[in-house]
Amino acid sequence: MRIALLAFHFRPDEAVGAIRPENWANWLAEEHEVHVVTRAAGAGPGDASADAAAPYRVVRTRSRAIALIETLNAWRKRARLQRAVAQAGQARAAGGPAKVGSGVLTYRMPCLHDLWLPSAYRALQSIRPELVIATHSPYISLVTALLYCLNHPDTKLWVDFRDLWADDHKSTGLPPFSLLERYLEKRALARAEVVSTVSQGLQAALDRSLGAARTRLIYNCPGQCADAAAGAPRPAGAPLTLSYTGSLFDAWRDPAPLLQRLVALRADGRIAPDAVRFCVASKHPGSLLEVAHRLGAEGFVDFRGALPRAESIALQRQSDILVLLESPAPEARGVLTGKLFEYLATDKPILALGPDQHSEISRVLEQHGRRLSLDDLERILDGRMSLPKQQPVDYALVSRQQLLAAVRSLAAPDRDAASCCQPQ
Repeated sequence: MRIALLAFHFRPDEAVGAIRPENWANWLAEEHEVHVVTRAAGAGPGDASADAAAPYRVVRTRSRAIALIETLNAWRKRARLQRAVAQAGQARAAGGPAKVGSGVLTYRMPCLHDLWLPSAYRALQSIRPELVIATHSPYISLVTALLYCLNHPDTKLWVDFRDLWADDHKSTGLPPFSLLERYLEKRALARAEVVSTVSQGLQAALDRSLGAARTRLIYNCPGQCADAAAGAPRPAGAPLTLSYTGSLFDAWRDPAPLLQRLVALRADGRIAPDAVRFCVASKHPGSLLEVAHRLGAEGFVDFRGALPRAESIALQRQSDILVLLESPAPEARGVLTGKLFEYLATDKPILALGPDQHSEISRVLEQHGRRLSLDDLERILDGRMSLPKQQPVDYALVSRQQLLAAVRSLAAPDRDAASCCQPQ
């Protein structure tokens, strides 16, 4: 089957949203002719060699508008991070807060990435696929695929949701565009032969929108990062290192509970000021530095700024505990971030802050015995509990089986793509 995979984020883009499409392209190419449609912005000379060596074809669309947006956005991110580091130093010297914008971009209509539609649509016309797989987010991939399939009725449509669109818990959208978004989402769901997502919670939400149990569950799994070195054991007397590699956002991914606990333990004389380091590598630090100053926790925080993916993975492997932050909101209970699967692939315990016991994240962590609580952290620091060594869990095999079974079901609808085993 000739398959076009629409992915706005794709290598060399280091966004977590680029991992799932790359994994899918590799697995689908085992049995099908695969064309990945992505943007040219961000690709360097070395990527042409990687594209040529890949088992699939990469079509990097040319769009001056998108190239300009990417250039300006890269400049904005660099300036924000430089300001964050500078303000952190000024705050330590002057005793004042270091406030930095979150930098989080939520893909809701209208979005500048909508300008990708013409060039992506032309690429589909050139490929003439039998199946179009559109990955969200951003939503423009879904819209482009929907328009193409409406104009080419014989082409099958597959829409994949890493997050919800119209019902996203991080943003309510902008009226009246939110009404248009809901309409387009319903059209895409109704037209699609396959609807897939990453968790049971999101699967249930999409099934409610569909009015039927049609959504396929295909788990995430981490990308390969062979250049990341494994961490050495922690030397005696070295601080306990916790790390978080990802975005932070007020009331969404909030490290304040961790910092408050560390400050309280220090105030009680139960830990030394240099006993713990909380390393944060992020393009989107939110109000981390301001919160740390307000709580008196600056001495615990080691803000690394934006790191290349290989260095972020190396930081995880060199840490003692990985911190996972997510929203405590009920509407976020079905969320399974790519970061969770990245962490599960290590041998580190995972300190999850935000998700309650009913969330999908908690269910997966409990299933694999990987969750660490703040009380557990306190016992480790007190010496009442040893630091647990965990068994890595790789979801690649089950994800691949789920994906290929779903594709085969298009030719044999009676086959059950949801019958794949769970990772142990």
